[in-house]
Amino acid sequence: MNIYFIFSGGRRKRWINKKYSPSEFFYGFKELSSIYEKISFLEERDIGMKPKKGILSIFFRKLSFFSYNIPLEMIYGFLKTIKSLPFSHKDIIVATTNGIGLTLAFAKKLGILKSNLIFIAMGLIPKNSIFIKILIYKYILSKANIIVISLEEKKFLSKIMPNKDIQYIPFGVDNKFWKPKIIKTKEEYIFAIGNDKSRDWDTLIDSWDDSLPTLKIVTSKLLKNNKSNIQIIRGNWRENLLSDEEILSLYNGSKFVIIPLYNTIQPSGQSVCLQAMSCEKPVIMSYISGLWDHSKLIHKENIYLVKPENPSLLNRSIKELISDNILYEKIAKNGRELVNEKYNVEKMSIYLKDYLDHLSEN
Repeated sequence: MNIYFIFSGGRRKRWINKKYSPSEFFYGFKELSSIYEKISFLEERDIGMKPKKGILSIFFRKLSFFSYNIPLEMIYGFLKTIKSLPFSHKDIIVATTNGIGLTLAFAKKLGILKSNLIFIAMGLIPKNSIFIKILIYKYILSKANIIVISLEEKKFLSKIMPNKDIQYIPFGVDNKFWKPKIIKTKEEYIFAIGNDKSRDWDTLIDSWDDSLPTLKIVTSKLLKNNKSNIQIIRGNWRENLLSDEEILSLYNGSKFVIIPLYNTIQPSGQSVCLQAMSCEKPVIMSYISGLWDHSKLIHKENIYLVKPENPSLLNRSIKELISDNILYEKIAKNGRELVNEKYNVEKMSIYLKDYLDHLSEN
């Protein structure tokens, strides 16, 4: 049995880089590679999911806009390439993005892909999805083994697909890399970072007034900002525009971290939240439906939760955390403890190993 993890771009450079880098975006692969002999990873372009530009490629890309986000271009490229790939019926393939997972699930449903498929899904089916989209996704996913990293998404998908066993494995960050360190800075600042479509940067910028410290935002998005105490820094994880060490320094140099979000079932902001907690920084985060475990993330105990899309409320929350040192220290300490106890990549890899062993035995 071979185990293949399939990733989007950006991993191979980090894997061969001799510098130590955090392992959470390998979803347990680094830890499992010391346990299993026959385990390897590929990026989507290695299996045809980034086809060369051509008439058909462009056609499928444009058509995907009208196909309920089914990645037709990726499916087209993969089906052209699959005959040359080494996958056998004894193998296990782990898909780590929605696009990769849907592509492989479609090939599995058609009987073209014989291997066991594990699909780590994140915000796969939005809550407001129409009935026809849900039916199409249920058809495509019928032969895939689905893992989610949000307990709330497990509950939601289990209602949509009651006959399917949806597994919940808590996502964990590399708490050996993301750790507290005192960093001297010229001025106090508050930190925010992220590129996904659920980041509500407008609300965060609107919440900022002249009395607040500098806000540093790291993103690849083009943001409208005319406030002198907001600094926007270009960053993109895939392109490694900022190194992991530079991001670690930004966390540790900050007063605390803010994650502004639109309401979504996707566990958006999860990695940033846990990285900040692991650095013993308090987190202010929008209280969204996709909060991955409402029983573990407790307002004013290990996180500060605030109603989404409300600039004035966010402003008051920021000022409270700045002024209340007892609350600040409690959230910082409890956040770090939560990561060490539950949300670290070592624990995630243990859960995933148990699931892989279970699949290989059946």
